Amino acid sequence: MAPLLGYWNLRGLGQHVRLLLEYTGQEYQEKVYSIQTGTEWASDKYNLGLDMPNLPYYIDGDLKLTQSSAIMYHIGRKYNMCGETEKEKAHVDMLVNQAIDLRMKYIILVYETYDTQKEQYLKELQDYLKLTQSSAIMYHIGRKYNMCGETENEKAHVDMLVNQATDLRMKHVILVYETYDTQKEQYLKELQDHLKVFSDYLCSKTWFIGDKITVADFIIYELLDIHMKLDPSCLSSFNNLQQFHRRFEELPAIKKYMASPRFISKPLNGPAAKFDIQ
Repeated sequence: MAPLLGYWNLRGLGQHVRLLLEYTGQEYQEKVYSIQTGTEWASDKYNLGLDMPNLPYYIDGDLKLTQSSAIMYHIGRKYNMCGETEKEKAHVDMLVNQAIDLRMKYIILVYETYDTQKEQYLKELQDYLKLTQSSAIMYHIGRKYNMCGETENEKAHVDMLVNQATDLRMKHVILVYETYDTQKEQYLKELQDHLKVFSDYLCSKTWFIGDKITVADFIIYELLDIHMKLDPSCLSSFNNLQQFHRRFEELPAIKKYMASPRFISKPLNGPAAKFDIQ
């Protein structure tokens, strides 16, 4: 059976997946949801067996993915389009994450700040040429130590988890730098839904992919930790995430590093942030 791509009836975050599928000649089906009504997606959302229900989704046999970048990497690996040497793979990761950063800035502009920030956005756009990305660095190190998943299924799920964490990290960045004074309570309320996704995925596993730690665990640990600084009780409903957080800190190398003078415990954010720890 051909893979199934599900997304709204617009370009958005689904268009680059469609373009890649068309280029590779991969036969696929597409489920197009009406964003004008949203009713069909609301009906399907929790009934497709998706670990992290969202659009776009990509179902290929027993592999069920969300997060557009995770879908792109899965298809790209299948057709050898993610780089051949480690240097090429690292640069693909860096470029993808650079594009995601700019896409997020674009989304904030067109959905929230267009009337007041368009000119500033266009000015900054010309300077957006830096080429550093933390996720690309994590993947490069992870591949060196075989921590990005072993099977294609594991690799695809690591990608999905990393991108899910990146989504929440971006929401956190917007909060602490822009909307903290007015949106903190709403953010913390919605945070519980995001944490439940991670809790449900982790379930009773030691690490997010299973018995072996991957780069996703490092990114998710830091994400959980900064949110515990924002709201110490945020994990109170998620015992497995609390255990994961403690388990990570008890790893011998991590415990040693955290006890050393090289460990930076604060500040969490840059000087312009509206929230930090003392």
